[in-house]
Amino acid sequence: MCLMLSCRRVAFSLCLLGSLACSSRIDRAIARADELRGTQQYDAALQAYQQVLQRYHEPKVAEVLLRVADLYQYNLQDTAGARATYRRITEEWPWQPATVTAYLRLADLAETARDVSGTIEPLEAILRYFPAYPERDQLRHRIGAAYLRAKNYPQARIELTQLLGKEDLIPDVRVLVLFDLAEAFLMDAQPEAAIPYYRQLQDTFPEHPLAERARAQEVACYEDLGEMGMVRQLQGQSVVRHGKGLSVIQIHPESPHSVRVTVEIAATERERTRGLMHREHLPAGHGMWFVMPKPTTTPFWMKETPLSLDLIFIDAALRVVDVIHSATPRSETPLKPQVPYQYVLEVPAGFAAAHHVQRGSRIAGPKPLAP
Repeated sequence: MCLMLSCRRVAFSLCLLGSLACSSRIDRAIARADELRGTQQYDAALQAYQQVLQRYHEPKVAEVLLRVADLYQYNLQDTAGARATYRRITEEWPWQPATVTAYLRLADLAETARDVSGTIEPLEAILRYFPAYPERDQLRHRIGAAYLRAKNYPQARIELTQLLGKEDLIPDVRVLVLFDLAEAFLMDAQPEAAIPYYRQLQDTFPEHPLAERARAQEVACYEDLGEMGMVRQLQGQSVVRHGKGLSVIQIHPESPHSVRVTVEIAATERERTRGLMHREHLPAGHGMWFVMPKPTTTPFWMKETPLSLDLIFIDAALRVVDVIHSATPRSETPLKPQVPYQYVLEVPAGFAAAHHVQRGSRIAGPKPLAP
């Protein structure tokens, strides 16, 4: 009996050592591939990741697949390859932490393509398969917002009303739900039903950037109702301060292809440091405008930022000096232009290419959002 137990212990120890050695080898292989990607040797990085996938078959492979998919998406601009790899993760490794990120990336891709069902399906999968996911309310809001963008106003109201009824809904989500719920009524030609939600947002979150936008939309509601007395009263109360709330910038201001972006102003050190960290969603046509005290070459990074963003660097004369396309989410790689800048516009990935923003492009603004 003692000999048998001893043999079993030896076998277990050898098995454990083998497992640790394998884990160590895969960690080193992944680190080498990560280093190649960090130095922008994307083809070599892709080959290194693929070699890991060929040699190892353990749960950590899901993390490698996620790296490969992100490489396709954010560095090689291969959307089809990225989508196929994200789907492979969800199908072959359904219960891994990487799978949640893969579902979120699939939703982002679908959202960019204005594919409502493709946006909602992966978000609902997270809610269904990962009950302990900590940001469930944020996902619920994204689902409601997706229906809103698709002009399915009744379903949007169902989703958002259910979410608004939660007593423990965090303020950052509640303010978005209030605004989108009001929008779902206003866009559905029900301005009277929209007004209480715009008003509740302003009363509950008076310092939030959306409060001024809610006031502007409330004015629009009263205009639709023909109540011009209320319109004049609200316009008289409206005060938008530079550096606070929402403002508007205009890209290519003198061109027929001019485009407006509604921006949050980040003018203080605290606002610049926080930036878009922890944001799971940035609506189309929206961004953040960073104001530096003086021209600088200080780098940005994507730490704790789950969105992929375009970073547009702008000089004091409001000319674009550089553009970084589709910055990798959560990356700690420093991002900066070759020349000094004074402003930075962060917008959803793909915006710069879609609107032909490049070095030399002119910017006008920011200007207060008109009430």
